[in-house]
Amino acid sequence: MMVREQDKKKLLKGLAEKLLAPLFIGAKTEILFLDGRYIVQVTTLTKTPPESFEVIASLQHLLRLMAEKLFQEWCWVEIDIDHFRQRQEEALRRLALQAEERVLRTGRAAYLKPMTAWERRVIHLTLQNSPNVITESLGQEPYRKVVVKRR
Repeated sequence: MMVREQDKKKLLKGLAEKLLAPLFIGAKTEILFLDGRYIVQVTTLTKTPPESFEVIASLQHLLRLMAEKLFQEWCWVEIDIDHFRQRQEEALRRLALQAEERVLRTGRAAYLKPMTAWERRVIHLTLQNSPNVITESLGQEPYRKVVVKRR
């Protein structure tokens, strides 16, 4: 079944609204397609508390599985509720730059707290072009963390 991009966005919006409606009453949903991925932007009446990142990740996984079954192909789906993902990404970028600063100042490696794969990816991408430091993931899930070291 070949489904056009515009139709996929409408279908995904319907799936997202069915999945999220019981959790976020009165939420508004918008679907964007950027760089080969669907971004489901949700605006709620109340702001999402930071501790709900794991809930958002779980909802995102469920929505991706539902979309793949409907579209009969793999697709990348991200959910961003009240710009939480965007704020989280900005905070992680700041953390990466602070870790780089600390490594340069002290000369010692900086070990960051355990993070999800997505969070670690943001750290790695933020520092990948740094001429001063390298990053490496260590440990096993769910305790896997990033270490920032001097080059």
